[in-house]
Amino acid sequence: MDSALFLLILSFLWTSSSGDTEVSCVFMESCVLPCSFQGKADIVIHWTPPKHSHESNQVQLQLQDGRFRGRTSLFQDQLSSGNASLLLTGVNVEDQGRYRCQTNTDAGEDVSFVSLKVHAPVKTVSIDQAGNRITCSSEGVYPMPELTWSTDPPGKVLLGSTTLVQATERHLYNISSSLPVSDSDGALNYSCNVSTPTSSRTATIGLHPSTLAEDRGRGIGLVVGVILVTGSMCLVPLLLLKCSEFWKKRKSVQPDILSREKTENPTEGNTKGADFDEESCLRTNIPSQPTKKPNKCKLYIKMAGDKLNSSLRN
Repeated sequence: MDSALFLLILSFLWTSSSGDTEVSCVFMESCVLPCSFQGKADIVIHWTPPKHSHESNQVQLQLQDGRFRGRTSLFQDQLSSGNASLLLTGVNVEDQGRYRCQTNTDAGEDVSFVSLKVHAPVKTVSIDQAGNRITCSSEGVYPMPELTWSTDPPGKVLLGSTTLVQATERHLYNISSSLPVSDSDGALNYSCNVSTPTSSRTATIGLHPSTLAEDRGRGIGLVVGVILVTGSMCLVPLLLLKCSEFWKKRKSVQPDILSREKTENPTEGNTKGADFDEESCLRTNIPSQPTKKPNKCKLYIKMAGDKLNSSLRN
């Protein structure tokens, strides 16, 4: 009895460690988990953990795990030839793991295991240069990728790079890295490689010292532009304020000048005031009737200017 139990346990350990069929599936694509059997009649198939079963010539999904619902199926037209493989669609990272296929037929019972692994290959690698730094990035990769830098011609020791890896809600990885560059490096091609055990892609950018100098010049120009715009924004309100004060003082001076002129020339103002328009003189500097009283209008303009200058100085 003890010997039989030992052999059963040993058989299970051998199956779980070395008897699994490994399957690599691409993220969000369809994948086939293989399973086969002997026999032609009384076919019963049970797949776990999806809990997808076939019994009495019917598919049984009453107990199926909710996250697999609508994503599993058997090859019904191939059951008679001994194909019990499971088709899994829309593969995601959570589907990784060990699957058990159990078959029962008129020829007996059989059990096999499938180890499912998921990978999201490196599809694109972006590389950009801004100022004296180069940035390389790739998104939506699984498992966690590695990022390495290199140069052409080789030999340059690359120091100071910073790499950031972030996990997404779907358990994929986004990776980015930045590398400082200098004019003293000379003309070099910088390459960034992002890789996983099943995929790899490389992006390259060529840099010349003159390129870095131009970028610095653009950066300085941008700073100067910002300073000028900021200065203008500060000066415009000040100028508007000064203009407003000027016109307020000018309006306040006009009544005083009119009063003064009439006081100094009462007779002329009373008897001949209709010969010209004082407000027109102030507004246009041209007497309304220059042929009759040109000197009076000029005198009036001079008095207004003297009064205004004196007021503004105060």
